Amino acid sequence: SQFFENQYDELVRALRVAHLPVNDVMLDGEEAIGQALDIRWDNVKLYDDPHLVLKKHGGWALSKPTRMMTPKDQLILRLTGCTLEQLLAGKDVPD
Repeated sequence: SQFFENQYDELVRALRVAHLPVNDVMLDGEEAIGQALDIRWDNVKLYDDPHLVLKKHGGWALSKPTRMMTPKDQLILRLTGCTLEQLLAGKDVPD
């Protein structure tokens, strides 16, 4: 109908202008999805310094007051219930 004409396109454009993630499901044809990029954790650690100005305050640091965990650290924590540092030190290791 004439009332709903182009409302979907306008909504999609408005969401993209506001930098909100949106997939146009009404798009004709297929949209190519890019390859996932490998994360270089050495570069990430450069921005994981709680002493830098945090991004939410206009800086570049992504850090929270705690140390960022790598995927390996997350897996060990999930499987054992303690961090790699705790395992290596032998402190607070569950039975």
